[in-house]
Amino acid sequence: MAFLDGFARKLGVLDYKGTWNASANSPALSNATGKKGQYYVCSTGGSAFLQAEAGDWLLHNGTEWQRLDMMDKSSIAPASTLYESNAQVYADGTPPKADPAGREGWYFKNDAAFPVNKINWYFFAYTQATVLYGQVSSFWAVVTVYGTKLPFLSLYTIPQADALNAASWYRSRVSYVGTNPASPGTYLLHVGADPGVYPGLERIQLSRDPSSARGPEGASEVVMTAVVSTDSSASANTVELVCPHVSFQGNEVNFRIQSSMTIEKAKQNVEKLEAKVLELERRLEALGG
Repeated sequence: MAFLDGFARKLGVLDYKGTWNASANSPALSNATGKKGQYYVCSTGGSAFLQAEAGDWLLHNGTEWQRLDMMDKSSIAPASTLYESNAQVYADGTPPKADPAGREGWYFKNDAAFPVNKINWYFFAYTQATVLYGQVSSFWAVVTVYGTKLPFLSLYTIPQADALNAASWYRSRVSYVGTNPASPGTYLLHVGADPGVYPGLERIQLSRDPSSARGPEGASEVVMTAVVSTDSSASANTVELVCPHVSFQGNEVNFRIQSSMTIEKAKQNVEKLEAKVLELERRLEALGG
């Protein structure tokens, strides 16, 4: 959002007021309560006042509040794309489906509709980059949680020619888990320092799970793969989520459903994004007038 930061510095009129829950309209907003240039970042999607999704901005133009769809700006960042047709990605877990609610990304629910009651979505491979376990600094995922349980993130390292490998196909495994949120919503799960992406989303920091760790976890071990997973022992219907974006060590990946990715659809998405950027620039210029 560098273009937005540039306008904010130029105009000097944007006044960040905090986060806003669109489901509960909290804090309570009406067109009469705002002032020109004030804005909130939506923390929980809903339509109690205006329809908004987590990550959107609510900007007052001097007369009324207007929703700015900031989540779509992620499309500007270069990223690779994985589709549900790639069986190597979901491997021994269940393949994803399209989200019934229409959100972009890969959807999973641990109910009878899925053939396997867990996911293991392998989105990074050591062939993309050589990353040593001791040098891992960035590992995150954007997840919309409908159920009561979060997914977790895991790393596996390449086996070596000694007796210390935890299994035949990997040397070490480490998983990172977080505290389940009190309510459904869209969150950024991250390991270590905040990655600085998707600033409108509530953060959930993940920490190493000692109970599931395997192997020596040597600093010089090479990371083989990074994974988004769920607990196979979770009670039915407690895990329901959609995941559109993940990243490991700067290798960002978009999870997409193949059926929606036609040439015409891609063209429409680009045109839609360009129109949003132009509209945002127009509104910010109006605020500076």
